[in-house]
Amino acid sequence: MKGLLVLALTLGIVSPALAQSPDPSRDSEARALFDAGAASYEAGRYDEALGYFQRSYELSGRPQLLYNIGSAAERVRQDALALRSYEDYLRLVPDAPNRARAETRIEALRRIVTAQGETAEDTTQEEGSTAAVVEPSPGPSGDEPSSGPGIGPWIVVGGGAAVVVAGAILLGAGLADRSAVEDPAPGATWADAEAAYDRGPALLTSGIVLLPVGAAIVGAGLAWALIPVESGGVERISLRVGPASIAVAGRF
Repeated sequence: MKGLLVLALTLGIVSPALAQSPDPSRDSEARALFDAGAASYEAGRYDEALGYFQRSYELSGRPQLLYNIGSAAERVRQDALALRSYEDYLRLVPDAPNRARAETRIEALRRIVTAQGETAEDTTQEEGSTAAVVEPSPGPSGDEPSSGPGIGPWIVVGGGAAVVVAGAILLGAGLADRSAVEDPAPGATWADAEAAYDRGPALLTSGIVLLPVGAAIVGAGLAWALIPVESGGVERISLRVGPASIAVAGRF
């Protein structure tokens, strides 16, 4: 038991006491599941470790296992589950010796989960798009439209290109943070790796969202530039920009 406890602390997980239940068979199974989870965690098989820890908790109800569930869930980017597990752990074990560590992870995960929720809401909420109507400017006679769409499409293209660049920068920064965590550079400190681990998911998510949106905006601007605007042609152009789409439509 002492050796297992030392191992658990080294791995950043908690070794709960599993010999206090009136049902020895359940305790024995819960102990075996915990041991299997600790071995999987040590080997880097975090999905397996998470499953073992969850089943051990279901059998034993030991709140210390919630910390292990949170730690394994965090490694496989199940951030909402990790956050709930850490919060329940501190609620049930308020005098936990690793409370400061758990509070640090809770603070970081709350930021990540909030950012993920906002991104998902923006991606699916098409009703939140805004519409702008661009009327063709009158020609020299005052009653005929000009022969081209003007500078508007190129403003859209420029804006889309800026979004693409921003997305690429964020994606690159997120990949750099992931690399810093998975393969630290010589001389890197634990604080540097911790900061990169906290920033990386949000940066990657932002970059992945912005790149296709920017590309869509550029494509829409180019399409708008190619729409002929001549006498008797397009009377009205509608530009609709949403969180995950952009469309240009003309009424002929």
